[in-house]
Parts: sequence; structure tokens; C-alpha cells
Amino acid sequence: MWGPNPEKQIRLLQENISDFENNIPWTELSSIYREAICITLALGYRYIWIDSLCIIQDSSSDWAHEATRMATVYGNATCNIAFLFPSTTTPPLRANPRIWNPCILRHATPSQKGVYLRHLNDTWRQAFPDEKQDWLVQRDWPLFGRAWTFQEYLLAPRTLLYGHRNLMWQCGHHFYDELLGPVAAKSRNIPGGREMGKERYFPDGLRDAELDLDLSTPETLRFALEWMNMVNEYRARALSFATDRAVAFAGIASSYQRLYGLTYLAGCWFELLPLSLLWFIEKKPPALIRGQYLAIVPRGVEPVYSLDVEEEGVRDSPSWSWFSAPIWKFWRVSCVYNTDEPSIRSRSLREPTRSNFRDIYWARTLSFRFPHTMSNACPPTGFSAFTNLCITLDTIIFPISQNLHAALASHFHRLQALNPLDANLYWDPDFTYHLDTPSLSSSPSPPRHGIFALLNEFQVVRTAGEYHVQRRMAGLVLVRAEEEGTWMRVGVWRLKVRIGGVGVGEEEGGVQGVAERWGRHELTGNWEKMELVLV
Repeated sequence: MWGPNPEKQIRLLQENISDFENNIPWTELSSIYREAICITLALGYRYIWIDSLCIIQDSSSDWAHEATRMATVYGNATCNIAFLFPSTTTPPLRANPRIWNPCILRHATPSQKGVYLRHLNDTWRQAFPDEKQDWLVQRDWPLFGRAWTFQEYLLAPRTLLYGHRNLMWQCGHHFYDELLGPVAAKSRNIPGGREMGKERYFPDGLRDAELDLDLSTPETLRFALEWMNMVNEYRARALSFATDRAVAFAGIASSYQRLYGLTYLAGCWFELLPLSLLWFIEKKPPALIRGQYLAIVPRGVEPVYSLDVEEEGVRDSPSWSWFSAPIWKFWRVSCVYNTDEPSIRSRSLREPTRSNFRDIYWARTLSFRFPHTMSNACPPTGFSAFTNLCITLDTIIFPISQNLHAALASHFHRLQALNPLDANLYWDPDFTYHLDTPSLSSSPSPPRHGIFALLNEFQVVRTAGEYHVQRRMAGLVLVRAEEEGTWMRVGVWRLKVRIGGVGVGEEEGGVQGVAERWGRHELTGNWEKMELVLV
């Protein structure tokens, strides 16, 4: 973070590049830059990379070239220096920690360390009751309110966190305060903040996995959820220039692509596209809003949801990408599926006699295409430039102008007549439609001239509860785009049909027998097969 007024900071420009090649005046550097250089020298290194001094700030071509290399720059750095609380006027030199946390320095031996603190962590608050542990709450760090610093934080192998009372150190596995010790272990929450370790951003399940895996494995579903959580955290961060939104995420995207062997498409993944497309806009929980906007939504006050836009969507991004969605103050991006789905799938693997999870249908991704490139080929700029990027899906569709509920009712009546085991069945459909432009209406209606495109359907059969059989379906709401033969996304839909009156005892074949029999029932028998080009 350069400081409160970047325009007043020394910058590399086309007019001074030859001067900078000879010398950069020390006295013109900000206190933050001078301190970073001192830290670098103290650590024994000769070189430091500072974006405002290493990228020509008024050259769009140099900036575009360097912006695509962020993953390389930060991923291969020895250490990233991050100032959590940048100073505005005075040098960001911290006070001597021994003043407020006295210690004894001594020669280390095999049985004792070389530094002895006067008090332990559990007596810290007693010794200093007025001290705030503000550096332990990640959401309160000014550094972590900025979008550009997100990929720097995630991609750097090591980070020295500076600019507050204590030094902190973070790598891929550990997060330590120099005096308080570990401040974030795996699956540990800091009071008032989230788990602070990096591991939560990089799920293990998909690494070295075959790309033709079932899209509904617990690992794949959890990866999709964790990815969407990261997207939300990124979208909650501010940018000085909204046009940087896609570029400031490109480093993370390229790193994930290499790590997981997937193909990045405008915030989604080609190999997981039917799952990646199932994002939607929902209201932020009140607790999250209060954490972000405590000044305007104090504790005990319920937020009044509005449609205030904090940042417009990325220009020319495809309608099926969450980059196209503006950032609304009290709204966030979520996945249609939540932790319930991977939990059910895991339970069915552990207890097959009590629960069965079965895929019924997944749409197929046929191809993608960037302009002026071959099909299924990504240009070098593909991590941040999405203009005219289209995808082709092989799926089934149902016209919204027809009555979906009536079609389902007709189907269930036929099932009742066909098999005595289903003669007493009854069903409870729960249909949800989410507009890509949020509405304050509790039940918005999909456009009559559009279509439902099915992306996924799966079945759950279990012994618990009244409804032993469930069918869950989800997909996109599409309308015709300007170019003939293409479609654009306007929302997502989800249908959960709970089916009762179906026994799962030995007479009916148990959970596995019912799952096998019901797996042959097509609730979408009257849907139309179609290849769709989405723009």
C-alpha cells in the first residue's frame, strides 16, 4: 500500500526512466519504501521489487505486461514485506518491543531458549489490560482491505508483516507473532476474526486428481465452495480503479491453474464448468455486514438491504461469469450448493445402507473460445481479458413459458400408476429463482421468454425423515443474446423435490434398491436436448 495519496508518491514514469536507471533519490522515497529497503538489507538481500518503481506507471503496455506476471513475481520472491498499518506522516518504525514486553537475552542451551519473556501469553492481558490485540484480527488490517494485496498475500511463499507493534511472520504452514507465538493454527479461529492461515485457500482434494472425476465428489464440491469463499473475500476488497478488478485476480487464477491442472475461464473452471456456473447473488448475513460496516450498522441493529452498487461489473466480461456482476454493498456471491451436499455425499460413502447419493445428470461442456484463437485455446491475456469469450454446453432445456410444476405433477401421477410400490407417493417441490441483478422482492419471477437450462440433477435416498427420496436440480435461466444462436445468463434456479410415501425397508429393497429403482425415473423426460452457446 503506497499510502493515502498514491499520486504524491515517487513513481517510475516514462519521463524519468533514464534518471531512475542512474539513481533513485533516497530522500524522495516515502518512509514506507525506505523502511522496506532497510529491512531488505538487514535480512542480507540486495534486491527489492516495488511495483511503483518497477512498473512504468503511465505506460499501459508495460503495466499490462507486468500485471500478467504477478504470480511469477510474488510466487518466486524470497519474502514479501507487508505493512499492515501504513504510516501517513511519520516513519512506520515500531517501538522497541522490550519496553512493553520485557525479556531476558541469554546464551541458548539445549535445555533453554536464548530469549525468555517475562510473562506468558495467558497473562498478557493481565499485564497490559489496556492493550488491544488489533493486529490479530485480519479483517481490521488496512492492508487486507485492498484487492491488489490479496494475491500478493496468497502467492508469496513468505511474508513479513510489519507496521504495527509486533512483527509477524507467515509462510504456507505457519503464522507467528514474534512475542506471542503462533496466532493461527489450522482450524483455529482468532477471537473477532477468521482463521488466518493460508491453507484454507488451497484445498487438497483436487491436487493430482483425474480431471474426469465425478463432479459431485466431496472433494470437488468442497473445492467449489472454497473457491467461492475466496471470490467473496476478494470482491469485498477495494480498488482505486475498478478496471483493475480482473487483472488483480489474474495472479491467483494462474497459480491455481498450475496447482490444480484446471483451465481458468473468467473466474470459472472449464473442467468443472457445470458446477462453476452455479453462482448466484444473495444477501450478506447481518453479522457479516456489521463486521464490515459497523459504523453504519451497529450491533443490535438489523441492516436495511438496498441495491447500492459499490463497483460496476467488469466491462465486456461474459454474462455467465461472476465478473459481470456488480459489487453490491450488502450482497455477496455464493454457490447454489452449500456444505449440505458434500456432507450428504460423504455420509453415503460411509453408511451406504442408510444413505445413497447418486448423480442423475450433468450437462457437458463442449468447448470454449476466445476471439481470434482456436477452440479450447487460451491466449496469454486470457487471465484478465474476457471480451467475447463464449462457452458451448450440451444440456437439456425447458421453456419458462410452459408450466414446470404442472409437468412435474403429470410425471408423478404416471409414476403412481406404473408401480404399486409408488402408489402412495406424494411430493413437495421447492423452487427458487435468483436474479443476477438482486431484487428486494422475496419471490422474483423468471422471464417468460427465457428457458431453464439444466446443469445438474442428483438424487438422495435415506432412511431418516419423512421424505426418503429427494431430487435436487439446478441450472441457469437464459435469454437470447443479440448475436443469433447465442444465449446470455440472467439468473440461476434450483428445484428440490422431496418425495414421501416411498418405503425403504427390506420389502422395497432397502436404500440401495430404492435408489436403483428411482434412479431410472426421469423427471426431465419432456425436456429438450440442445447445444447452447453462452456469451
